[in-house]
Amino acid sequence: MPKVKESNAAKVKAIVNEFKDFTISPTEKLFCQVCSCIVKHEKRFFVEQHLATLKHKKGIEARTTRSSALQQAFIHPVQLNDFTSQLVRAFASSVIPLVKVQHPSIRKLFVDLGKTVPSESACRQKVFELSEADNQKLLDKLSEKELFFVMDETHLRGKKFLHTLCGTLDKPESCFLVKCSVLDRSPNSQKIIHELDDVVKELKINTEQVNLLISDAAAYMCCAGKVLKEVYPKLLHVTCVAHLLHNCALKIKASYPEVDNLIAKVKASISKNRSRAADFDSCGIPPQPIVTRWGSWLNATQYYAERLPQVKEIVNAWEGEGVIVKSVKNSVNDPKLTSQLTEICLHYNNISNLILKMESCTYTIKEAHADLNALDFGKDPLELKNYIKKRLDKNDVKQIMELQRQDISPALYAKLQKCQPTSASVERSFSLLKSFLRPNRNFKDSVSNIPHYMKLYYNSGLK
Repeated sequence: MPKVKESNAAKVKAIVNEFKDFTISPTEKLFCQVCSCIVKHEKRFFVEQHLATLKHKKGIEARTTRSSALQQAFIHPVQLNDFTSQLVRAFASSVIPLVKVQHPSIRKLFVDLGKTVPSESACRQKVFELSEADNQKLLDKLSEKELFFVMDETHLRGKKFLHTLCGTLDKPESCFLVKCSVLDRSPNSQKIIHELDDVVKELKINTEQVNLLISDAAAYMCCAGKVLKEVYPKLLHVTCVAHLLHNCALKIKASYPEVDNLIAKVKASISKNRSRAADFDSCGIPPQPIVTRWGSWLNATQYYAERLPQVKEIVNAWEGEGVIVKSVKNSVNDPKLTSQLTEICLHYNNISNLILKMESCTYTIKEAHADLNALDFGKDPLELKNYIKKRLDKNDVKQIMELQRQDISPALYAKLQKCQPTSASVERSFSLLKSFLRPNRNFKDSVSNIPHYMKLYYNSGLK
């Protein structure tokens, strides 16, 4: 009977069983763990020749001369898991895809440091384990503490997300992402109520610990807040004061169409034309406001108020009869511009600076109440002062500052007044979420995994 030729996989397996320095690569080739390279295996001579190389001998020598303590820490399964955890946390908090652990340069780096690099699948499994471990840490951290919650939803890359953050009134400048929900449709008040109830149950906290809810002033959020205050006896609902001033900025924008037209036309004329943009080097590139960035439109009006003559000179010098050039020339030469820009500077120039101040996590309800009441818009042609007053009357900021509820202790009122009055922290979590939704990430068909990664990312400072 003729001899059956040994298969390639069988050859590799036999060598791996005989020599402990080798393993099987994902492509079923012979891989040297000491030298981090593929070795020919067709003949035993090739393997023996590699073992005799200077590079392999030095690698063996470096490995054997390590201290016994390091070897034990490396071999012991608990320590190996610790290294895998550290690796996964580092990658997740730096938004590095876990697929990068397969890159040869990454593997070589850790091998040179005396570490066995875990597989990608092991790292992915570790994400879920670490997420569960962090949940337990949160339970311990929030246990028996007076808490506040920040909630908001967003729409990114065709998906809807609802984030719930939680923090303690003892340290209101920091909060943690306790739930990232992927939604199939836009939330309503019932969804917000159920979401907060689910979080309270998951954190195993009692109703007396829920003291403050911070959100935007959307109708469904306000409706949910009213219902939740009946369920949680000490709950107060604060609508974001930064959103309030952003709405004021949008009212100003709608009331001065000529200024808005100028900003939009200049932005369109230079955004994709480097030569036109270069013409502004002498006075600075005009700001390009973003709708979702609070107060950015007002910052742009300040730029044109200070540099309108220079902008006119630059734009009028442009040659060509294109639609864009004609429209920007018409807008910059509008006779109403000077009076409108003057009026904005005279009455509403202080809003953008206050919005910037409110974005800080250390900004407090007490400071917000004082700053909003101290706002002076002069003649206030748009009656924004009345608009802010009406909004504050519906906001529990007023109740907190005027100590209106007798069932809340003075000590709790003091803590509430030191708490943050904006939802800037949850807006930052959405900015971080964009990193996981980039086109080059593989979450497109597995968005259910995103909450675990987001918790590791946002709560990376949790101890």
